[in-house]
Amino acid sequence: MLFPCASRRAKSGGRLWMGRSSGGGGGFPVSRDMAVPGKGKKVTIKRMTRTDRTGMGPPFRAGIKNPAKGVRAMILTHHFRVYTGLALLLACLAGSSCFSGSQVADGGIKRLSVPVTDVIDGDTMVVQGGDRIRFLGIDAPEKGEEHADRARERVREMVSGPVDLFLCEDKDAYGRYLAVVMRKGFNVNLTLLEEGLARPMLIPPCGNRVAMDVLLASGPALLSRRGVYSGETFEWVDHENAWEKTGRLAVVRGRILNLHKGKRAWHLNFGQDYKTDFTAVLFSEGRSNFRNLGLDPADLVGREVLVLGKVREYDGPEIIIRRPEQIIPLQ
Repeated sequence: MLFPCASRRAKSGGRLWMGRSSGGGGGFPVSRDMAVPGKGKKVTIKRMTRTDRTGMGPPFRAGIKNPAKGVRAMILTHHFRVYTGLALLLACLAGSSCFSGSQVADGGIKRLSVPVTDVIDGDTMVVQGGDRIRFLGIDAPEKGEEHADRARERVREMVSGPVDLFLCEDKDAYGRYLAVVMRKGFNVNLTLLEEGLARPMLIPPCGNRVAMDVLLASGPALLSRRGVYSGETFEWVDHENAWEKTGRLAVVRGRILNLHKGKRAWHLNFGQDYKTDFTAVLFSEGRSNFRNLGLDPADLVGREVLVLGKVREYDGPEIIIRRPEQIIPLQ
């Protein structure tokens, strides 16, 4: 994996992050086995004896000092769920948007299994019920742009039949649901990145959940100049020859040796002499964008990376980093 995420570690142990194994928490788990304490235990409270089937165990195990209050809380929770279910049903009957696939709540992430009815382009599709789904963490070419038709056809190939969606809570500015799309055990979002049919696009808060995997998946296509990276601009140069690209957009390859944290800027140094060697520079904007996605530039030290941006001369060649997508780690 890329640098550690800032989210809490899951009690359940390992998860599948977007089709990859990880021990970190906060992502889109494909599967998870949780140990449920107190399941099926007898609960005796005053004159009441019942079997707790909530999966939460006896009230006192959750830190509730007054067991009777615990029972009342469970009853209220049950009523809330019933009323919420009725409200959703009425909304659907009234014509509001509602998915018709099976729904599973998983740690705040909504998982849906639903058929796809149309593919609009390489990162947007329509599912049964008319809802539009935007693939989380990626940006495919728009209609009329190079590779747009190929990206759309590739999505059609991968989503023929029911798909599993891991939905973020938020929608985008166009009212589309943001989701990781899974089909028969493989990740559609990452596949498009690996094949060069999309670029990474990370926007918090939803992008935080997929940032590490998205950046890693982009490396092979950029390194081999496939698909959207086939243009002359993406012909990479070694960091020792970065000066050749001064004044132009370029891709620079090298290993980050150290990080210097100055008052105004942080410098990711690729050589021993910062006055002559290539450097990736982060001012407050760049550091803030890393932080907002739960990423830390310091965790890139020691890694081989590809750096994208305009090369300028200032005590040696450098690229100013404004977005995490400008530094792609190589495995």
